[in-house]
Amino acid sequence: MPCLPPHPDLDQLRRKAKDLLRAVQRGDTDAVVRLRAVSGHLILDSAQLVVAREYGFASWARLKTEVDRRAILDTREATRLNALLAEHPELAVEPMLHWCDQPQGASRWATSPCCATTLRGAAGETCPAPELSPERCSTRERPRMVIPPMPRHR
Repeated sequence: MPCLPPHPDLDQLRRKAKDLLRAVQRGDTDAVVRLRAVSGHLILDSAQLVVAREYGFASWARLKTEVDRRAILDTREATRLNALLAEHPELAVEPMLHWCDQPQGASRWATSPCCATTLRGAAGETCPAPELSPERCSTRERPRMVIPPMPRHR
């Protein structure tokens, strides 16, 4: 199962789902098998579900929410973070899983089921974040995501 890169593009993930659907419509047997594994309907929603599940998420909506959360945390936009947490309060304590640079919710890189192996080139895979070296991956403690304190309004 691939991990999401540090800065995923939701539009690229949408295009990936559309490409999968087009492959199914062309009769590509691998694409048909992937789509039929999650749904009997040959529609874009089903292709998006395939993409989400291949990244380890239960639904497209959950994948989209996680990508949004990461973008908000990276930019430290307090207003957007407040809005996201108002809609999804569980995200305040839920670890960031399925991310190449935050494996196991920001624990040691070496225990990551996806990055620890891909950075070392296992099974012929390449790392989705090639700027990170195997030495950095396996020998250093990863820093935790730090959320800046929210300003208090009086």
